[in-house]
Amino acid sequence: MFVILGRINLVELVKLLGVDLNQIAARAAEIERTDQNCSLVLGQLIDKTYVTRIAEEINEKLLQQGQITIGELTRHYDLPSDFLQMVSRICILYLYVFFVYHLCLSLHLPLYSPFICS
Repeated sequence: MFVILGRINLVELVKLLGVDLNQIAARAAEIERTDQNCSLVLGQLIDKTYVTRIAEEINEKLLQQGQITIGELTRHYDLPSDFLQMVSRICILYLYVFFVYHLCLSLHLPLYSPFICS
């Protein structure tokens, strides 16, 4: 999907394309159904690359600050809290994998150790 930075508001598409909002909303719903890389969130079509980018940004903030609230993320990204909680869960998983990887390196454990897989 080619959108500006991986996220576009359907109302903006109306302005850009000069097409009726009902037609754009119907097509966006179809895209969401048929393309696993796209989500329709509060009238915005969001691509997986955008989600990955904000997950990386959230990871950086977590590493720097140690914590961040969903309220802060909601205000910053202008997205619903349930969507951002899903993204935050991905971030926590990334941080866990990052931590375990570096722990294994520091303890000279093989990366495919039963310690990781159990």
